[in-house]
Amino acid sequence: MGAGWASCARIRAFVAGLTVCWLGVAPQPAAGQAEPSPDEETAALPVLPADVAWTLEFETGPLHAPAWDAGTAYVTLRNGRLAAVALHSGEILWSVEQPADQPPVVGEQLVVVADGTRLTARRIGDGLPHWTLSFETAIAAPLAFVGDWLVAATAGGGLFALRGRDGSTVWRQQIGTTAGVRPSISGDRLYVSLDVGRVVALELVTGEVLWESPLGGQPQVVLASEAIFVGSTDRHLYRLALSDGDHDWYWRAGGGIVGMPVVDEERVYFTARDNVLRALDRQNGARRWRSFLDSRPTSGPVLAGSLLLVTGVSESASFFDAESGAPAGRYDAPGELAAPPYLIPPPETEDDGAPPVLPHLALITTNGRLVALTAPEGPPRIAISFPPHPLLPLPDRLSPALMTELHPLRLPTPPMTQ
Repeated sequence: MGAGWASCARIRAFVAGLTVCWLGVAPQPAAGQAEPSPDEETAALPVLPADVAWTLEFETGPLHAPAWDAGTAYVTLRNGRLAAVALHSGEILWSVEQPADQPPVVGEQLVVVADGTRLTARRIGDGLPHWTLSFETAIAAPLAFVGDWLVAATAGGGLFALRGRDGSTVWRQQIGTTAGVRPSISGDRLYVSLDVGRVVALELVTGEVLWESPLGGQPQVVLASEAIFVGSTDRHLYRLALSDGDHDWYWRAGGGIVGMPVVDEERVYFTARDNVLRALDRQNGARRWRSFLDSRPTSGPVLAGSLLLVTGVSESASFFDAESGAPAGRYDAPGELAAPPYLIPPPETEDDGAPPVLPHLALITTNGRLVALTAPEGPPRIAISFPPHPLLPLPDRLSPALMTELHPLRLPTPPMTQ
């Protein structure tokens, strides 16, 4: 408990530092006034000051978004290698030959990589193989790894629930068509978005199909809390009922929805291919605000404290105030970003060899640079007329890994196989 509170407090302090040192809030229109045009809202954001804790340059760029745990980044590279990097120092802990067709996932002291029809689980301490498993057809979507549950979707509609620690099969299910994105594990449920425009809910322990909900287009990654939030390429963000998948409401954007939305206590946030970041009331779907982006988003937003981070086809990470949508600034990376930024938690134990200033944020670029940032030292830089907004309680980023705290049932343990 103490370590968890320390981690939350450190992240809250870091976000407060960003808010104080980086905030350059633009005024928002009052109720009844016309919204600014895209050209007005996408004016150049102020560059955010940040200190670089360390930079690591790989021989080649990343193949996929890294997998992250508390202190390590696991990066699949275009040269067919998998590297583990210590986030507090930038040291390469180990590097092994490991082709990959999907992003790596980490859990149960293992990092798991999919290559064609084969899964390989390696120990996070030294990169040595722990178990392997082969399927009849290729793995078609990113893996899901939560608790001891590892879920793989294969071409042709195969769905496999595995025990993560040893790779044993708990159940297999034929869902008729290929999953297009990473499945989502939440409580005792598994949610799968299918290429044919359906979201399927299954019982996690048995694989029994509970309901199917038809959507237009190709659904993106599901976020499950008190309801299901999922975007689709048909330009709609949907809220579905947990019990049966019925549509509570939907919101039409000007382009296909990108990635998974995030939520806080009041709002749901998402990006779309019309280059807009939106906030809706999570209960009734009413629009709270929108902000225009200066580049095409490549993933859903990241919510950290009172700030939203958005990355796209550019070298910048853009920051927005979560309450109002006001632009807060940008950070210019040394190359186009290959994945959303990652908030680095502090070490669980004190390390005499740790650097005096620990990094808080990690970025990776398509040209193979992994960069760790700290909040800038020196006097705060802030526009006096725009004070920072109060911080929201943490944790604010709700991912499938955290949904067990919201779902009425706890994440079950995979049963022993026969």
